[in-house]
Amino acid sequence: MPRSKRYQQLVSPGLGRQYISPKKSDRHIRLADKARVPQLGLNGRIRALNTKLQALLSSASPGIVVEEPSAPDASLQQETVEENHLCTVESVNEEGSKHSEEKAHSAKSTPRKRRLFPDGKTHKFYDRFRSLLPDLEKPYLEYTERSMKRPTVTTFTPTCATCSNSFCPSTASPVTLLFWDHFEVHNIWHCECTSLPVVLVRNGMFPSAPSDPHLAISIDLLDFYYMLFQRSGDAITAMAAALHKFYIHRGWQVVNVKGESIKDPFRRGLGSAIQWYEMLRVNIEKKVESVVDSARRSVIIARQKGIEGRKGNQKPTSNSSESAGGDIHVALDANFSHRHLKSAGDSPPFYEPSYFLPDEFVKEIGDRIADKRKKPINKKWIPPVPDSAVDACQHGHEAANEHKVKTADRRFDDTGVMALICRHDVPLLLVNLDTPGEQQKYAIALLEHLFSLIPPHATVGAYYDIACVLHRSVNRYGLLADSIIDRLGWITSAMHAYGHGWACQLVYAPRFRQGSGDTDGEGVERLWSKLRIIIPVSRTSSRPRRVWLLDHQVKMIGETTFADLGQNIQRRYRRAEQEGLKACESLNLCGVEEHELQKEWEMQKRDQTSVRNHAPARLKKDLDAILTLQAEVDKLQGVISGTQILLNSTYTTVGAKGQLDRLQAIHTTLASQVEQLYAALNIDYLPPELKDLSLEFLRTLILARDLKTNIRLRVIANWMEWDRLDQAAGGRDVALGTKLHQETRKKIAKRKPALLALFKKFNGYCDVLSRIRPSWCNIPTPSPLPVDLIALRDDPHFMEDVWIAPSATADPPRWLQDENIRHGILSMHRRLRSVEEKERCAEEAQNMCLWYGEELAAIEVALRLPSNAIYSHLLQTRREEHHLRRFRWSTSLVPLDRYNEEVHAAVLTADDICGPSADIRPPDEIQHALPEHHAESGDHADDEDEDEDDILDGADVDGILLSDLVEDMLQDDIGIPLPENSQDDLASHVEPSNTMGECDELTAQWIMPPWYRVDFFPELFCTQPTVPSVHELARTRAYTFGQNRVFFRARDLAILADPTSQLNDVCINDCAILLREKFRNSRCSCAVFNTFDINYVRQGSPERLRKAAERTEYWKYDLWIIPLHQPRRNHWTLVVLVLSTRTAYYFDSLAVQEGWIDEVQEALELFNILGAKSSNSTRRWSAHPLLIHPIQRNIHDCGLWVLAAMTAVFRGYEVTGLAELAMPIFRNYLLQLALALPSTASSE
Repeated sequence: MPRSKRYQQLVSPGLGRQYISPKKSDRHIRLADKARVPQLGLNGRIRALNTKLQALLSSASPGIVVEEPSAPDASLQQETVEENHLCTVESVNEEGSKHSEEKAHSAKSTPRKRRLFPDGKTHKFYDRFRSLLPDLEKPYLEYTERSMKRPTVTTFTPTCATCSNSFCPSTASPVTLLFWDHFEVHNIWHCECTSLPVVLVRNGMFPSAPSDPHLAISIDLLDFYYMLFQRSGDAITAMAAALHKFYIHRGWQVVNVKGESIKDPFRRGLGSAIQWYEMLRVNIEKKVESVVDSARRSVIIARQKGIEGRKGNQKPTSNSSESAGGDIHVALDANFSHRHLKSAGDSPPFYEPSYFLPDEFVKEIGDRIADKRKKPINKKWIPPVPDSAVDACQHGHEAANEHKVKTADRRFDDTGVMALICRHDVPLLLVNLDTPGEQQKYAIALLEHLFSLIPPHATVGAYYDIACVLHRSVNRYGLLADSIIDRLGWITSAMHAYGHGWACQLVYAPRFRQGSGDTDGEGVERLWSKLRIIIPVSRTSSRPRRVWLLDHQVKMIGETTFADLGQNIQRRYRRAEQEGLKACESLNLCGVEEHELQKEWEMQKRDQTSVRNHAPARLKKDLDAILTLQAEVDKLQGVISGTQILLNSTYTTVGAKGQLDRLQAIHTTLASQVEQLYAALNIDYLPPELKDLSLEFLRTLILARDLKTNIRLRVIANWMEWDRLDQAAGGRDVALGTKLHQETRKKIAKRKPALLALFKKFNGYCDVLSRIRPSWCNIPTPSPLPVDLIALRDDPHFMEDVWIAPSATADPPRWLQDENIRHGILSMHRRLRSVEEKERCAEEAQNMCLWYGEELAAIEVALRLPSNAIYSHLLQTRREEHHLRRFRWSTSLVPLDRYNEEVHAAVLTADDICGPSADIRPPDEIQHALPEHHAESGDHADDEDEDEDDILDGADVDGILLSDLVEDMLQDDIGIPLPENSQDDLASHVEPSNTMGECDELTAQWIMPPWYRVDFFPELFCTQPTVPSVHELARTRAYTFGQNRVFFRARDLAILADPTSQLNDVCINDCAILLREKFRNSRCSCAVFNTFDINYVRQGSPERLRKAAERTEYWKYDLWIIPLHQPRRNHWTLVVLVLSTRTAYYFDSLAVQEGWIDEVQEALELFNILGAKSSNSTRRWSAHPLLIHPIQRNIHDCGLWVLAAMTAVFRGYEVTGLAELAMPIFRNYLLQLALALPSTASSE
């Protein structure tokens, strides 16, 4: 309608016509009236399909048998389904994508309601995976042992056949395999004996489903994600998206059967694999820990019996009295940011946490506390602080209010987490919060469980932000057992102590508490800061997964903090030394003896914690009523004075002035009535010293006390506001932007004038009290406060309460009036705390060293037990990590030599328990050391006389064993102190004979190499021992391997079968060939000489030596293995030459030092006769023993030990880790290798 005709529009007058929506008819159809509508044509289609099925079944001939697929050949086990980079993935997320359109159509028609609780299918999935994990442990251990210290393989190559039973039917299943840089689709053969998940894990892939998995992820990739998760938090979605994007970037497309790209193909499968792979790791870690724990008990028993008998083997030192601060310092605190949304749902439990206490245990504690509070309180207990002071702390802290709602309880089912940590910030225990407030049951549960884990005589100092409130509750209601209460001391944390009253600080503040040292109790806040990264993920995960994430993140934080204990103790000790020096300087300046300061401190503590110094509630109530009336009278006086000034400045009538005079008279009458009311109160509960005081003095004193309490609360809140503004704390607050930061500063600054007005008012009260205080009154008057908030932080009078009770002496105490005394008391406490901290640090460092030795001995014992062979590589890794820990834990309090003594004692303890074994010594150098400019410190100096480029020049990298990681064996050794009998000859410089040729000098050192790897040969203990028959031993065994012929006669087999016979030359030489052929696929390649070759050197027959050594093809290899026989001792030894580094390693199971250099020279003479050239021909030869302690106790196993040393070299290690108890098993293993050869008819 145009504007010109808008006036013609019809308009209803008033409110206009009202329109009401018509109501729908209420037609309730009964269930009986409803009928199912059949789908058109459905019955016809069903009949057609049944007819077709019957035709197919009848067409099959009954005489034809479908042949089951036979076991695949080893060369055909790897069959790639797709060769192109454009791969079709049908079911990488378990559900598959071939039904994606049907699911999408059904989702559009009937939207599926989100499921918050697990259904039967989910429970079944979890149960099947839990039952599968034990079957995956052995193949996982085999894979990790096989891939340890080797480059990661990024292709799928099956290592062995699936089943040895030829009658077991095999099946090939397509599986998508994810590596870090690409994915592949393979047909994986498996059978009924060996399931598909077992085959995958054995070959380094972990399945995403317990049965018929369509997706498997590389175990190395999962390990990398696990290490990344420890540092960055859980990010499965990001990892899956990054892999997908990276695959596309490298040209590996993921499409469905229609050729369409899949949006998120790997997230669900990757998440399932990560979760259950971690469960597999946890199960194995628990078994390894149980193995070490069993060995630990053996070590403790052995040392208690005095087997070790060394001076360092003593019990850890401790502070036995609770007054000395306790043996253990722990801190507790709760955090309500780690809560869990109800809408995130739940899942079946799959993980047993290591840190979290069971919810049933916490609930039981809560029920017990509720029953205890219904009973009468313990009136015999005398509180160290008046109840009024504790009540003020309880009302001033949110943590003390159990009913304070800190979270929206309707949205969250888990409201937070409470932690208990040690004084070095290592997490010990966690408990899940499920109540809106911070109830006392959580702290009680943590402490009760802690006392169940420590010795019965140990004492504990607990740091808690409301320690005074919890201390009173525990003693009043008996919330803990008497045996725990007697050994438990309560201390407030350092930061929260300033929020407590002064009387409370005198008893509970850590800086005034004897034995607290430098412990601040705020380590839990630092823990929350480290855990803040996990808040978003854990809040939206399922409840069991949230616990799993928090538990693993806390475990990582604990391991990292535990590894830095040495640096932590050293830093605390140095800080205590500096604080002690500053405190001594302050004590010297105050000019008062320390015993006088201690006396004044006891007087101050007694006076300021007295009950008389705190106003009774009745007195405060009555005085509040009088002061309210007095305030109204003062207000009326102000109004009258203002009106009188106004009337005097203007023209007024006589009547107005008369009315004003009458008001003035009324005010005077009211003031006198207030005085009479105060006199008529009859305050009989006041001390006699207060009854004679004037109303004005008592009124001003009470006002000053209340005003200072108000000022203290506001100032502390202001300080916390600034601290909270400048930095994020606990994961709850985040750093603000510039604009918000400025706005917040303005808001805080607006409250400063009101705060300064309170300062001026309080200082005015101080002046009034000083002026009107009677001369006979000995109540100390308060000191004025500075108006500068920065200077107020260091003011000694700020935290003190205003006295309302007379002093015990007529004159004011020195601690109150004398500034030197006040500063001297503070300096005294600083000095005492620094001394306590240094003593505690020294005790902790000593206890750490003792624990280091016991733990190392336990690991050594666990390594040597044959029953633990399957975990040998994990135990060896743990041992290496433990050895490296001594370099980080050694401090000025306990130097490195002391730790080296513990290492030596641990080996001796293991020898006494399990018998002698290979001399297992710590690696003094990192195997893959970084260049000097990348290292953290300059401890590993390079040899300046050697050119780096010449180290491996011309060497066969594949043939390097001992030299592939060592570049210079002449570096300074910082290893283990040797026994006394080996200290006399640490280094011998031997002039060589003229036959040495290019070698001008040999440097021989009877010390272990700086590092080496130990072979525990776990496969040896998996073999079944056999007892051959006489007929088997009577047949000659012969076979030819290339140019090497093996020939065992009956007498040679009899020597191998006899457990007390010494091996002859045939056994040594032929068994060495068999062992080399057995482990030919290992990364070691070497030349193995026989026992007759060294005799040609001794006989001076170089030509015969060259001809005999041609079969070894020694010119191809960098590593030479030369067995030697000592006719004088009838003993077998071994020399290993590394040509690239010109290093000789000597192995003698008896570790006899005499004559070892002569045998090394014989091996070097063999080297010179053969005319071999090494890359460092101008460098001196160096020699090291592989053992410096004997591992053989009999006289007949020397040949077995030589073959065991060869086996370690063949398998890619340096030293054998077999014990003497394993020699019969090894002998039987060699006999089985010989009997497996083809037999001939001839016999002896």
